[in-house]
Amino acid sequence: DFKETLAITREMLANHKEKNRIHLQATDLTKDSFGTNMDAVLLSDVLYDEAMAGPILQNTWNCLRLNGLLIIRGYYSDAQNMKPLFGALFVLNMMTFDSNRKVITLQTLPEIVCRAGFAIMQKSALTERSFLLIAKKVKT
Repeated sequence: DFKETLAITREMLANHKEKNRIHLQATDLTKDSFGTNMDAVLLSDVLYDEAMAGPILQNTWNCLRLNGLLIIRGYYSDAQNMKPLFGALFVLNMMTFDSNRKVITLQTLPEIVCRAGFAIMQKSALTERSFLLIAKKVKT
């Protein structure tokens, strides 16, 4: 994440007993290595642009051990699920910056994740506005 965000996260983790098991780093998600042999990677509010999804998911796949978990949380439009208005407005907001952007939806997200070598384990509403997808690395 961004340096500023990580400073806040470190503050929040300071009193947790598991803080030494959590690795935080500022990075370019499309280019920089995330590390190796990781148990899990959380991509929260990251995966929205189809053009960026391939490099980000490849980096994620490279750092995970076999059966390691990919956890994606975000605001995705989905006309078939809980209160899609926020997801639709979020997508519209993203497209105001680049009208040619191909935005990931809740319907396209599983396909993109599977193409990257992951198996979907769970896809569900997390809140009224956000969704959660959990997948595991299945191929080597």
